[in-house]
Formats: sequence, structure tokens, C-alpha cells
Amino acid sequence: MKVSIIIRTKNEQQYILKCINSIKAQTYRNFEVIIVDNSSNDRTLKLIENIDCKIIKYDRKIFNYSRAINIGVSKAKGEIICILSAHCIPFDDFWLFNAVVNFNDNSISGVYSKQLHTNKSKDVDVRSIFQTFKNERIIQTKDFYFNNGSSFIKKELLEKINFDEKVKSLEDLVWAKKILKMNYKIIYEPASKVFHYHGPNQNDLPKRLTLHSKIIKKLINN
Repeated sequence: MKVSIIIRTKNEQQYILKCINSIKAQTYRNFEVIIVDNSSNDRTLKLIENIDCKIIKYDRKIFNYSRAINIGVSKAKGEIICILSAHCIPFDDFWLFNAVVNFNDNSISGVYSKQLHTNKSKDVDVRSIFQTFKNERIIQTKDFYFNNGSSFIKKELLEKINFDEKVKSLEDLVWAKKILKMNYKIIYEPASKVFHYHGPNQNDLPKRLTLHSKIIKKLINN
């Protein structure tokens, strides 16, 4: 199976080469890299101009996670779509293989990776990552938690149900709830690991926290 790795970027000069170099080192070789850049004004695009990858420039004042992913998917050639944040760095050379192998089961719609803190992570992010990403593999049939920091989805399913561009955040959870209702399964795969430099909750910033709370309450009640 070919994997299309979609990396969303906006001013990611600090991490983008670490991310891509870790991808290039993977034991699983059947992949392409697609960069969807939202008007970076640092050296992000300069650093990758000579790297073998597709670069899609996406100009929008207010970044829309779903829109960026959907654009990447529309240009992808792989049967599996990998969504990877530029500041999520694969832990080892088996990050890709350990995720993709799950798709040998046709009932699996998506897989998401374990996230790890770094020695530069803030205390709140260390706690958040520890509480969220356990060491035990989980097959989810009702729990719609999903995380696009590092995730993998069958392209054929994304062509049926793409990411909702009306959703400003937590697009991954919104998508996962819809797909589980179709009797598919989601896998949390701790053998596929990435370093996440700020954690899933981004320091619990008040504005972000309020937005997330609103979306989660709606998901739970529907």
C-alpha cells in the first residue's frame, strides 16, 4: 500500500527538516510526501525547496485544519493517507510500518500514533501526553478519540467522509465519530510513536480550551 504523508505547515522552520529526515529514514519505503503550507513567512519553504516532495501553497488568513488536509488528500496518490504535524517527529524508523500494518484488517478505518514528550516540553504538556497516550494498543469501536498529530486513514473513506471544514478545531474527533457510526474500527497504535513538541492541548490556552470544550460537549450530546 502506498502512503501519502500530508504535512501541514505554517512557520515550521524549527522542525520541518527534522520531520522530513525522519520520514526519509523509514523502513517502509512506499510513500510520498505532500506539504500543505499556509503562507509561511519564515524559512520553512526555503529549507525544503530541494527535497523530493509535493508543495502546495495554501493562502488563508485564518488557518483551517480540515481545509488543509482535504487539499492534500485531493492531490494524494496513496491508498493510505497519513496526516502528520510538522512538529511531530517520528521516534524511530518503524513509525510508518507499525501503523500501516494495521490496515491488513479491512474493518480498520484509521490509526493514530502514540505521542511522546521531549526534554523541552512544558510541564503541562508532559502531563497531558502521559494522560492521553498509553502503552497499550486499543481497538476503538465506540470511543471516538483520534489525533491528527500523527494519524493514518484509508483514502477511500476520506473520499466518502472528508474533514468538516466548518469545524475550527478537533476535526479529527468529529471525523472519527462519524466513521465509527459506519461500524468501522479505529486503532490506537503505541508501537507507532512520534515526539510532539507541544503536546495535544498546546498548554491549555484559555481560548483554545473554550473552543475545545464547546466542540466536545456537542459531540457527546449528539
